[in-house]
Amino acid sequence: MKSKHQFSQPGVALLMTLTVVLLLSVGLMKTFENRAVEVSHLRNNLDHFKALTTSRSLFRAVLFALKTQGPQKVRYGIDQLPPLPIPFGEAFFINLKVVPIDSRFLLNQTRRWENDPNRITVFANLITQIKKIQTKNPYYLFLDSDAVPVVSALIDWVDKDDSPDMIFGYGMEDYSQANPAVSIKNSELDRVSEIKAIKSFQELEIAEPFIEKYFRVVGDDEKIDINLLSEKEIVHFLERYESIADYAKVFDNREIIAKIAKQDILDISSMKYNQPLVNRNSLWEVELKNRGIELSQTEKNLFTHISRFFEVSYQINHNKTKILFKAIIELLYTGTDVNKIKIINSTHY
Repeated sequence: MKSKHQFSQPGVALLMTLTVVLLLSVGLMKTFENRAVEVSHLRNNLDHFKALTTSRSLFRAVLFALKTQGPQKVRYGIDQLPPLPIPFGEAFFINLKVVPIDSRFLLNQTRRWENDPNRITVFANLITQIKKIQTKNPYYLFLDSDAVPVVSALIDWVDKDDSPDMIFGYGMEDYSQANPAVSIKNSELDRVSEIKAIKSFQELEIAEPFIEKYFRVVGDDEKIDINLLSEKEIVHFLERYESIADYAKVFDNREIIAKIAKQDILDISSMKYNQPLVNRNSLWEVELKNRGIELSQTEKNLFTHISRFFEVSYQINHNKTKILFKAIIELLYTGTDVNKIKIINSTHY
């Protein structure tokens, strides 16, 4: 009988890949350990250095796995790992996540607000979603008219001139009394957390975990990955398009669309790990038509089977030292194979 936390074959395969990359970093760690014995003021920081070095090694290992195995197999392998601290060199890692973020709402690219008349409604619907969850109030409603001053302030913050927003024309926000002092950036956001500096957004009182989960500052059009995200996540994404005529079919049929997208993946656990995962887009579209659901090209553009942008996060434990890590990366493809990975940003904290 298998132990409750016994590693599955995909989990073991992923760990083997991670461990190979770790071995390349062991020499550096040992060199520092020898120096730390000689340099007294570094001795107390040795655990922190080892945790930091292990974290960087794990990140390199994850990038290597993504490039050689692809995001589907890496995600599946991670799902098979037990929810416990896992040994990695002299430390442990826990809560390893590799999450596609193409479906998160893009805060940059101000021209989209001018060119897409539906975007203000999508934003308002998203805020409604978030606040319903955060406040546990199922009747919370954030209207398009409520969204206009927030979006106008966002555009004024990220555009490259000193003039007020001319798209919605709501006027320039006053930060003269801000404490600590704040000046309008007049350039695109580099990190999602920067949105918290905008006064109108502050007034929404959205908790930071929700900001990190639902927004992004890199990429282009929002798309939902039907291979990597769950049925619930697909439904939640499509709910942003409520009351928009161009997306009436995906909203009205969101639950069946999500169910069909995932139904032929349900037996994935019976597949051999080295068996390639198939692109299910074509099968999914055929099944939708069989159910009488024929999407417009605009609606089809909301879906993808290849995600470009991912968030990598985990925690490293070494003795009493704990390090949290988060990075945003971009996968560049040749066909469906990853040929290059670009690191957008990374943070240890």
